[in-house]
Amino acid sequence: MKRICHISAICLVGLMTACGGVGNIGNTGSGSNPGGTKPGGGSDSSPHFSPTGSLVRAQFMHSSTLLPDGRVLIVCGSPGAADYPTVDVEIFDLSTHTFRSLPMDLRTFCTATLLRSGMVLVAGGQTANYPQTFTNTAELFDPTTGLFQTTGSMTVPRTGHTATLLADGKVLIAGGWNNDGITQTAEIYDPATGTFLRTGDMVAARWGHTATLLANGKVLVTGGRSQPGGDAEALTTAELYDPGSGTFSPTGSLMIARSGHTATLLPSGQVFFVGGVAGPTDDNLSVQIDPTTEIYDPSAGRFSYAGKMISPRIQQTATLLTNGTVLIVGGWTTDQNGDYHTTASAEIYDPVTSSFSPAGSLAMSRGLHSAVALADGTVLITGGTYAEPPGTPFVLNTAEIFK
Repeated sequence: MKRICHISAICLVGLMTACGGVGNIGNTGSGSNPGGTKPGGGSDSSPHFSPTGSLVRAQFMHSSTLLPDGRVLIVCGSPGAADYPTVDVEIFDLSTHTFRSLPMDLRTFCTATLLRSGMVLVAGGQTANYPQTFTNTAELFDPTTGLFQTTGSMTVPRTGHTATLLADGKVLIAGGWNNDGITQTAEIYDPATGTFLRTGDMVAARWGHTATLLANGKVLVTGGRSQPGGDAEALTTAELYDPGSGTFSPTGSLMIARSGHTATLLPSGQVFFVGGVAGPTDDNLSVQIDPTTEIYDPSAGRFSYAGKMISPRIQQTATLLTNGTVLIVGGWTTDQNGDYHTTASAEIYDPVTSSFSPAGSLAMSRGLHSAVALADGTVLITGGTYAEPPGTPFVLNTAEIFK
């Protein structure tokens, strides 16, 4: 395999300097673009991707949160330019298929969590890239006013962390990194008091992991990396957070180490894992993108093989559809020559048959994008990065809807 460059969470602050840098807020990128808007040239009634309104500003690694009124809050992304002065927070309105920007202080690579009140907790992240400036501050977005307001601060600054809404309405913040390195600390945000309080530490320090609320109220934390930089090995370890005791404990291990993967809670209560890489991802090292997927069974506390994707990919999105299947979209992959690029392909995983089927192609290949299921059952895909070898990656402002 040829040498490749992987956009990892920590590599992002350097904006792919090893690959020549991410293009400045390009709309479409360069090079040829595979795919179309409908799978197999099907009719309008067949599942397909359709372009919709464009983001106000191109961005990647952002978070998309479905609001109670059906709109989507887009926050925490980066436009990709090293000297960017602002980052747009945006609202998508399905009724008009348009995006509009909202005022907010600079904050990238943070987390956004919908609370029971309908407000959105935005926590941590970075307020600058050069030098890296991590923050412990948090804000609440009120959809009724369209404004952000400050709330309590986290006990430590962090980015690359996870934020998980618990069954009692509180939020578990776990892991990530800051100037002191990778952390295994965790804390709880209480919306009733607007404060963060430390809870038990994770078994392992990690960033780039996933955290999934299970039906039993516990949180499954998996994979990620325990060292900074793209040359660190990914983890196979997993652990469970028990809100009752405030402690983490080990559970079964992933079949392969994963970082940059997705975790999707299925209607069965099991968790479906897709993508990610196990090895180092610096420019002078090779990395294998594994197409295998796996399932975690909470009743047995172990992971098992769930089949191979049609296309191996990392930094994709995986969205649960209303019929219980999972839509897997885009990401980064390698071609037959070993060249690393974004993909326009999409596929659907059926947990009943444990099978994968093609789901057409995006109009624009992309990775590090965001996907969110909308109130009408469609899926909104926004932003991300686009790259076709040997061109320079571009950050996208385009958006599409799968239906």
